[in-house]
Amino acid sequence: MKPKIDKLVSRYIAIGTSLMILYSLIFIYLMGEFEGREFSIVTAVYWVISTMTTLGYGDIVFESDIGKIFSIIVQISGVMIFFAIIFPLIVTPWIERKIQVLLPTRVPKTMKNHVLICGYNALVETLIDELRARQILFAIVDDKEQIVRQLSKDYVCVYGDPSDDETLKNSNVDSAQFLIANMNDEENANIVLSASKLTDAKIIALVEDMSIARYLEFAGATRVLSPRKLLGTRIGQRAAVSLSDETIGEELHRDLKIIEVPIYANSPIAGKSLAGTMIREKTGATIVGLWQDEQLMLNPAPNTIIKKHSVLVVVGTEEQLNLLMKVTSERRRTVGHFIIAGFGDVGNQVAETLQSKNISYKIIDKKKIPGINHVSGSSTDEKTLTEAKIMDASTLIVTLNMDSENIYTTLIARKMNPHLKIISRANYERSIDKLYQAGTDYVLSLSVVGGQMLAKIIFGEEDITLAEGFKVFTCSVSRLLAGKSIEQTKIRSRTGCTIVGIEHDELFIPNPDPSTVLPEGATLTLIGTLDQIQKFKCSL
Repeated sequence: MKPKIDKLVSRYIAIGTSLMILYSLIFIYLMGEFEGREFSIVTAVYWVISTMTTLGYGDIVFESDIGKIFSIIVQISGVMIFFAIIFPLIVTPWIERKIQVLLPTRVPKTMKNHVLICGYNALVETLIDELRARQILFAIVDDKEQIVRQLSKDYVCVYGDPSDDETLKNSNVDSAQFLIANMNDEENANIVLSASKLTDAKIIALVEDMSIARYLEFAGATRVLSPRKLLGTRIGQRAAVSLSDETIGEELHRDLKIIEVPIYANSPIAGKSLAGTMIREKTGATIVGLWQDEQLMLNPAPNTIIKKHSVLVVVGTEEQLNLLMKVTSERRRTVGHFIIAGFGDVGNQVAETLQSKNISYKIIDKKKIPGINHVSGSSTDEKTLTEAKIMDASTLIVTLNMDSENIYTTLIARKMNPHLKIISRANYERSIDKLYQAGTDYVLSLSVVGGQMLAKIIFGEEDITLAEGFKVFTCSVSRLLAGKSIEQTKIRSRTGCTIVGIEHDELFIPNPDPSTVLPEGATLTLIGTLDQIQKFKCSL
């Protein structure tokens, strides 16, 4: 930046000097030719400077019209040069310095054992929610002024280059517990190199290309992770599961899974109340949430009416959930080809996962991909989907970089093929409900997957956070709860948490009946949001 300013200053000085010499010569000529007066070069320079700077002492003035016109030209050019120099070289830098002073450039000196997040984006949103809920100190370091200005309203932030030693020192990196490098691969390498010599904290680098992992480890990273690769793998695994009789779902604990069940217009339970479906009585599964009207209802009331295009969030064993699918869903197409919409980092990993399971697929992408069954174009275009034979497909996997395109692709595909199984990527957690509303069967969020990955390293493996915002956790039955039935404890009505399993004397009871008595020393498996879990822990 400084060489550019020096070059600009030199240019303005050269222009100003040239004009001053030219105007001085013209002044001498005009005064002699039209005014009949002669002046020395020193007087000419004196007149030019006083006129260009608009001081105008009035001791030397033109009386002829041409002289007055020349005086106006000198004054205007002087003002233009003056403002051209003052504003970009003095006023503007001064204003920028004042603005930067208002941005936070260091964390409190008392902050220790904190998590330092270098680079803010969707990947760390879920992690930040986890850290706040657990009341664990953290700070965000970013060199983007707008991001820091916005985030600093709610979080501890540092404005500066995360790879700069001084910025890291101002972030108390020497006393941090974890440092997360969350910028592009090249910047992350610089962050790791700088941080590794300043701190003993565990350094976690998030990368797009796992082939460079060894370089970051050599630079000093404790762990190198690729959320996009993990997201692609998990999407591919879920798509592959849909070919079998297994239920797509998140593994919770032992025999328990949690699944999302889309309710279509021709579903036998559409229009019924939750109590009227008798799902618990018929299947043994427990409804813990309901996506409806673009929001998630936790532990919905029994009289809640299930609308078409809503999504049930249900916990149960494999057997219970298979029964549930028969009760709630129409028969879906199981024969047909797979389509992957978008062949970036995530789509590429999905393809590799499907290929490892000998599943053929067709790619839709704007760029040409040699050697692959490929349709060139946008998946948001009905003609492109028709060319990919969407009507004959069994599964569509949407992995585009923009959530708006994922949502629009889902809307078109669902309209064209109502029986299609659709699995979609969400880049931001806030897009999950819209994707379900659009007709997606299952959504995996980059933010949630990345947050889960980081949370498991920072907090350990004992808790599982799910895409819907639920968390699964375990605890021992206290004396306060021992001897009471689940119904008598009123845990669900008081805290919002749901008991989904009891383990005692090496026996695990999934989805226990409300009349089940809790034995002292047994281990409970519960599901709830972070806030609900806090209420439960406070009630013990």
